[in-house]
Amino acid sequence: MQRRSRLALGIAAFGVLAGPSSSETVVPPSFLSAYEWVSDDPAHGGFSALSLAPDGQRFTAIADRGTWVEGHFQRDQAGLIAGVTVDRQGPLRQPDGTLFPETDNDSEGLALTGDGRAYVSFERNPRVMAFAGLDGVAALLPQHPDFATFGDNTALEALAADAQGQLYTLPEEAPKGGQTLPLYRLSKAGWEHAFDLPRVPGFRPVGADFGPDGLFYLLERQFVFPFGFASQVRRFSLPATGNTPSAPDLVFASPLGLHDNLEGLSVWRDAAGDIRLTMISDDNFLALQRTEIVEYRARR
Repeated sequence: MQRRSRLALGIAAFGVLAGPSSSETVVPPSFLSAYEWVSDDPAHGGFSALSLAPDGQRFTAIADRGTWVEGHFQRDQAGLIAGVTVDRQGPLRQPDGTLFPETDNDSEGLALTGDGRAYVSFERNPRVMAFAGLDGVAALLPQHPDFATFGDNTALEALAADAQGQLYTLPEEAPKGGQTLPLYRLSKAGWEHAFDLPRVPGFRPVGADFGPDGLFYLLERQFVFPFGFASQVRRFSLPATGNTPSAPDLVFASPLGLHDNLEGLSVWRDAAGDIRLTMISDDNFLALQRTEIVEYRARR
């Protein structure tokens, strides 16, 4: 999320008043690692989406100022992240090859498909754009009429593709204060309002992915002043026919203040056969925050 003056002010005050997380904060038993990614690059930060290769080594990330990064992790003998190397990076480009203007470059969601294509959702001026490669130019996908009704700063923050390459997206906030979150699916006929997911009061969806088990994983975030952020991941089985998903299964939850502003999610299977959740935080380009890459095992 790029335009978040109120949230940024709250975060700044939180950093001053609350300080580091309390030593009494209980770390969930499924915790694996938390790595702080530091860089001197002035463009570093603002990461809102993450996608890992099936081996958990190579990654692609999107920042919310219209930029992308490809790289790989160094992992220790236990398979935990010990370092990050950037291999390529650059700006996202409009269909005419020019850079997105600052007023229209709020890139938030990322989905990579097996044919090598990349898809990016934008929160401001809600839309999804396709790229033959992130170093190429964008092509605008069809719009759904609902997209124009979403809030200026609460629109398409999460994007995911299933094993068949079918795209799914949803807004960060339930429209008109509703109790469910509309999940949209892209078909040959365009976007359709395919499912309604139950909303958890206080939490907003910020990232999504399909796991190797075929289930839909949804990362949600809560900010509570002055304690900081809490995050959770719920998973759903989306039926091939009908419009009723399975009851949500909570597979990860962090207490307030344990992690930073987790917004990007990638779900993969590690060498031990466990479903692993890798998440990245958006530091809002604020010195009081950090780019954190966090890994957990999904609860069985």
